[in-house]
Amino acid sequence: MGMLPIQIGIVGLLYPMLLNRHRATRRVAERIGFLATASSVVLVAGASLWLIHNHRAASTVIVVALPSLANSLVQTRVWFLAVVAEAGGNPMWISGVAVPANLLAVFTLLVPWPHHLAVSAMVCALVLGNLILWIVMLRRSIGRDVLVELPAHSDGLTRAGGWFFSKAAVGYGGLAVLQSLAVLLPVSAVTILNIAVKVVGSVVATTVNAVMPRLVHQGSDSAQPAMRFLKSILTVVVLITTIGTVAAELIRGREAAFTVLAVGMWVAGSSASAVAQRGAFRFLPPSASRLTLCVVPIVVAAAAASSRMPGFSLLALLCAYAAVDGFSGSLLLGALKQRLLCAAVLCCMSIEAVLWIASFR
Repeated sequence: MGMLPIQIGIVGLLYPMLLNRHRATRRVAERIGFLATASSVVLVAGASLWLIHNHRAASTVIVVALPSLANSLVQTRVWFLAVVAEAGGNPMWISGVAVPANLLAVFTLLVPWPHHLAVSAMVCALVLGNLILWIVMLRRSIGRDVLVELPAHSDGLTRAGGWFFSKAAVGYGGLAVLQSLAVLLPVSAVTILNIAVKVVGSVVATTVNAVMPRLVHQGSDSAQPAMRFLKSILTVVVLITTIGTVAAELIRGREAAFTVLAVGMWVAGSSASAVAQRGAFRFLPPSASRLTLCVVPIVVAAAAASSRMPGFSLLALLCAYAAVDGFSGSLLLGALKQRLLCAAVLCCMSIEAVLWIASFR
């Protein structure tokens, strides 16, 4: 609940509005940050009250709700400053935005807390880590130079914000539906799915998100450096996936090989999507978001239909996740006139499509 407004409002709406030629004004940027913070607090409070009202572990919720409310507020402000700095070409803060909080939360596991206090201790550690990072960022004026340089007026701002908000809402909403389909899988498959999600997310975070702000930011005048970077990523990912698939076939059999291949192609598609989106935010009009608005509903509908068929498995859901990222990225690469990269990503997605169909046999 606390992260949803950050994903939609700050990452999905504010960041592209800081990159695009229809750049947000300082007043609009600060208003988006305020609304995201307020929404985060309201959602966490509402979810806690709903659990208490429905007698779902009420005693546990009460001791977790208050630190969670504090964390939602501080966490959103940290993300706001980190994303603003990222738009200005400084990737350090967005790359490490969760490090202090997560480290402190992990350290709490060293203490033998009573069962009913363990979660509260971890959430309090998250609050402390985010608060320390927020104070450091404020003292170092992180993002202030970017906010000061924002224009006083911006043409087409409302329409641009509408496109970006629609894209973010549809994208994250669609992923939420895909996540809900996981309840149809065995517990062991859900565990593997969660590991795959973490693997893909961490690879993209440590490669694309840590480098791309240096290549695509408010002062960038060409997408070519980013496209060369994407070529390198795809080459490495395809090579590692090929080796991993062969090794999985020899050690664990065909099913494991198919899973490794699906995850590898997902990494390729997700990396392409992350690079292409930044290029589109900077060099394409906001209306280019309509290219990807249709992808998520189509893939989610196909996944929902697949879930009703006998033989629905982890492999099908992995392919659905990959398709959301890969097809979105290929469409944006095509709009950026990167035909070779677009074709390469489509080849990866064609492999996912074959695996998806084969998973029902």
